[in-house]
Amino acid sequence: MGKDEQMINVPKELVLKSLNQHLRRHPDFQKGMRVDDIQYHNGGYSLTPNFCYGGKAKAENHERTMKILEETFKT
Repeated sequence: MGKDEQMINVPKELVLKSLNQHLRRHPDFQKGMRVDDIQYHNGGYSLTPNFCYGGKAKAENHERTMKILEETFKT
């Protein structure tokens, strides 16, 4: 960190709230989709999404949810 850079601590809950607000803006968002957890690993973040929504099985929602997450948070 350079001398002009500062770091602040942000509660995980606030980060999750912000991520979920961003996710809700995706045009294919479905009620119940959300990011339940975030973890830092080896220089990157891993998101744990909720796959239980819309009255469908986790397996049915998995592909759609992962596609939407990738589109929403692509770099």
